[in-house]
Amino acid sequence: MKLEALKFAIVNTILELLVLTVFLSLGNRLCAQTGQIIRISDDPNDDVNPQIIVDNEDRIWIFWESERSGTWNIYARYVERGMISDLTTITRNTPEKSGHYAVTIDSKGDIWVAWCLNTYEPQEPGAILIKKYDGFQWSTPDTICCFGFYPAMCSGIDSSVWIFWRSGVDGEGPHIWTRYYDGSSWGDSTIVLYGTFAGVYYEFYDGPLKATGTQSNIPWVLCMAHGHVSGNIDWDTVTAAFYQDTCWSKVKVASGYQPYDIGTDNSGQIYIAYTSYCDTAGIKNYLKSYSGSTEEFVKKWTLEKGRDFSLSDNSDNLAITWSYHNSVFAQIMMDTLLSKPKLIYADSVSTISYRQKPVLVLDNLSNIWIAWQALVDDEKDIFVTSIPCTTFTAVSSGISFSSNQFLSPRLFQNYPNPFNASTIICYELSQPSFVILEIYNLLGQRVRTLVNERKLPGIYRVSWNGCDNKGKQLTSGLYLCRLQVEGFIKLGKVVFQR
Repeated sequence: MKLEALKFAIVNTILELLVLTVFLSLGNRLCAQTGQIIRISDDPNDDVNPQIIVDNEDRIWIFWESERSGTWNIYARYVERGMISDLTTITRNTPEKSGHYAVTIDSKGDIWVAWCLNTYEPQEPGAILIKKYDGFQWSTPDTICCFGFYPAMCSGIDSSVWIFWRSGVDGEGPHIWTRYYDGSSWGDSTIVLYGTFAGVYYEFYDGPLKATGTQSNIPWVLCMAHGHVSGNIDWDTVTAAFYQDTCWSKVKVASGYQPYDIGTDNSGQIYIAYTSYCDTAGIKNYLKSYSGSTEEFVKKWTLEKGRDFSLSDNSDNLAITWSYHNSVFAQIMMDTLLSKPKLIYADSVSTISYRQKPVLVLDNLSNIWIAWQALVDDEKDIFVTSIPCTTFTAVSSGISFSSNQFLSPRLFQNYPNPFNASTIICYELSQPSFVILEIYNLLGQRVRTLVNERKLPGIYRVSWNGCDNKGKQLTSGLYLCRLQVEGFIKLGKVVFQR
């Protein structure tokens, strides 16, 4: 019966060859479906620092930095109706990494990208430039400031945009600055948070900066405050500021070690993720929400172990992603409770510890799109996947908000596909299982066994070089990848081009 089922699947696959022919004609464009892990970048050099947004047409834009021909530039692709767009170059001939570049989209649908021109080191900041995409073309860059670092942006109503950065003045600072775009032109630079040096006392503000804007048109910026007085009394405080009633108000979030991100839901609730250190609890990660008072953030949740936490903006459910031990996780806010964490990606191959720097956004169908950097074959590439909010489980009651589809194993689309040297096949297990992962040709003959052993829960990556079990390279064509886990069988299509 299993052989008959396999033959039936092969017949169906052959009927899809016409569709595959069209697919192959698209060159580097890939098919992206919910749950698949897709490699977005394809450069042999390192691709790092992903950013992600969703535009007014529900296209998912992924940005990243990469060094090509000796210069660092910002690139982008978007996902639209399951297809990956061609590569877009946002900046050209930047001498070094742009340094915590920022991306946002305004209410009209224009996409804005800001970056630091000259250097990656905050001790030697350069000009901050900005450009926008109006749906047809990218504008020429405008200069926001001549001396700044750590740009962050958020948008408001009526196509308005706020940009923030860190910069000092001789004998003062550093300060947090801002400029406001009212839909037609940029206003003057103003100081949001003022750093001071006064004899034995100083307080200054540092990045990286994060920003968000509520639906009631209130911009927020997040940073770190450093202070010192004589007698070796030092402090670090996670600090935020928001603009309302024609002035900026400063809010102390917590005595912390590092701010991660600031986000908001559709109700206007502000959330901040940060890590804090104390002698009794050690280093822990927290999430706080704003009480509506200018005094402090009061409600607090303890987050999981990890780093590089990223929060969603203006969504029905606040979504969170982070990395821990070469893995990427996500969870959402359900009423006032955090869901159980869900494993999104796990690198079970690399022995090198590295940062995935995951970022996320929610589309109009309440799917969470997560992008991150991963180390594959000694190169960092950018990957993206999506997962519905309905698949997360509440912690308090243990009630699942999804069907049992994720209790069964998942076989992801291989990448790249088509391939001519090697391809990565990923699969996910929700419980300890015996796994058989095999490659079949269209005659139903098994040509390669990739996995035949018991595995623990997690997401696994397996490389296939197009050779059979004897090491002989196979002919070009369509092959089937067959994943058997206990009583489950999953099939996927793999295209090999010599």
